[in-house]
Amino acid sequence: MKNEIKNVIGYVCISSESLKDNTSIRDIYAYCTSQDWKSKETFVNKTKSGYKTDKIRCPEDAYKLVTEYLSDVNREYCLLICLSIRNTITVLEVVSIGTLDAALVTPRELFKSAILSSSASIILAHAHPSGDTTPSKEDVELTERVKNAGEILGIELLDHIIVADGKHFSLRENGLM
Repeated sequence: MKNEIKNVIGYVCISSESLKDNTSIRDIYAYCTSQDWKSKETFVNKTKSGYKTDKIRCPEDAYKLVTEYLSDVNREYCLLICLSIRNTITVLEVVSIGTLDAALVTPRELFKSAILSSSASIILAHAHPSGDTTPSKEDVELTERVKNAGEILGIELLDHIIVADGKHFSLRENGLM
């Protein structure tokens, strides 16, 4: 796993090779916390996919991709899926590991990897450890902020998906973005 996860100035990017082995977020977190993040490493941008799905066509595809990494977590994890112009996955990144009921996520952190990977669009996904997929007021506000920032940058926010207890909630499908 050592060469498969790279540091992007403090951000963790999961390459497609690292996901072939069913690497869990806990494994990645354990690896990252054991490393010296002061060293500069190269950004990972893989075009040949090793993900469960090569292309995101609908919220269900995104859910299938992130559910194995967000299931059974005991705090809020937020993942970013960066996509090419053809909706193929360029990067899957852990952007925040929060607490039981909150995760600090800002557009600045989200768009850094999207810009560096020349992504055309992004999808946010995060876990609600409570088991309730209902979006909070903060979830809806974050979605709006990210959507607005993406419009300025030319990187479209396609969806924000909440995952909990084997279910998912798409803010786009439910008219909240």
